[in-house]
Amino acid sequence: RLPNGTLAVSEVGKRRVVIVDPGNGEVVIAADGLPLGFDLGGAGHPPAILSGVAATRNGHIYVTGDADNSLIRLRPN
Repeated sequence: RLPNGTLAVSEVGKRRVVIVDPGNGEVVIAADGLPLGFDLGGAGHPPAILSGVAATRNGHIYVTGDADNSLIRLRPN
């Protein structure tokens, strides 16, 4: 949950993070093309690895990139 009451959600299949306003359902793409969703190169379904999302009081969003073991910081506009 972000300071303004919206929610940061990781959409692993679409490799993006969206901001959802629970009041009206509006969805805004915060970032796309992220290293989310571990790819096995067609050798089966990816393992059930979660992508973590956390927010700070100042609105920064942190996302774990499971495809490359990264930590991504998104800054508010």
